[in-house]
Amino acid sequence: MIIAVVAVIVVVAVGIGTYLVVRGSQEEVLMDDQIHIQLSSKPFPLIVGVNTLVLRVVKNGEPISGASIEVEANRTMQGQIPLYGRATEDQEGVYEIPMVWPATDRWTIDVSAWVGDELIRDEFTAFVFAVLEENMSPRETYASNTAIEAAQVAHPEEFWIVIPQGTAAQIREGHGDDVMPTEIRLSVNGQNTLVLKNNDLADHTIGPFFVRAGETLRQTFTTPQVFEGVCSVRHDSVVRIIVE
Repeated sequence: MIIAVVAVIVVVAVGIGTYLVVRGSQEEVLMDDQIHIQLSSKPFPLIVGVNTLVLRVVKNGEPISGASIEVEANRTMQGQIPLYGRATEDQEGVYEIPMVWPATDRWTIDVSAWVGDELIRDEFTAFVFAVLEENMSPRETYASNTAIEAAQVAHPEEFWIVIPQGTAAQIREGHGDDVMPTEIRLSVNGQNTLVLKNNDLADHTIGPFFVRAGETLRQTFTTPQVFEGVCSVRHDSVVRIIVE
């Protein structure tokens, strides 16, 4: 019954605005004409113990060889000593860093890559799981925080909610902070577009919207309205969306 109600609400929402779902990372397209960094790992996602970070330095889809890469990883929980690593080029344009991850939690991974005299930096958010988690997303790379921030700045009419990796696991275990507020306010004549970017390995429901793992959903509202419903990225499972 609940699923049916949600489906009906989504259909109504589509009728009053523009509804777009992008499978994968549309934000990274903004950086295609620049040198940028792609980050993955073996295994994916990361688990406690020895893992290998896998990096590519790319321009226009082509990998770049001969780069010098260093990584610093910081755990969200304060008090953890940062992890450091230096990459070696395993094959043309592919760089690897074996690292020991001491604890399950969300980590910020800062990558610095020197390509000749040019320094390229990026930041990624990853979650270290206790055991290997099922990945329901089609992607096996970590989302670039730099690319996401650039997309947000370029579109001030959009209100973004970014669901980080590990959100479902933390909610399930009763840990972590709520990803989003209990109430979101939008304006038909101003910030009129809700963007839900799901970087988690699991699907999520936010009010009337269902966002699969790896998807970015954009909903533009053209008339005032109010939505209220369940939310899988909050511990109290409730969210309200008000369009004025």
